[in-house]
Amino acid sequence: MKNFKGTLQGLFGGFGIVLYYLVSLIMCIMPLTALNFPVWSALLFIIITQVFPVIGGFAWIVVWGWSFIVMLHAPFCAYTIAYFVCFLLYLLFFFIPFLLRLFSPSKE
Repeated sequence: MKNFKGTLQGLFGGFGIVLYYLVSLIMCIMPLTALNFPVWSALLFIIITQVFPVIGGFAWIVVWGWSFIVMLHAPFCAYTIAYFVCFLLYLLFFFIPFLLRLFSPSKE
């Protein structure tokens, strides 16, 4: 995600940082609202995943996968389009780099 932040900052300057945090917030909220989590449990989940990043990485994979299945059965509307755009961004900037770091050979 740091490359994404640097790219946005390079393209848009200070506004790129604001855009990065806005996109990050939307990407945290999107799968949790698709699963109808109450606000307090969503905030608790976000805090726990930030405190324990390795567990958090796996937890976000589960949450995004679960919400993806739920959204496949949801009626087609603007929210589902926004969800699938966020899901694509999650795959490109979080999931694929997470897998690459997880399965890359260590350089000792």
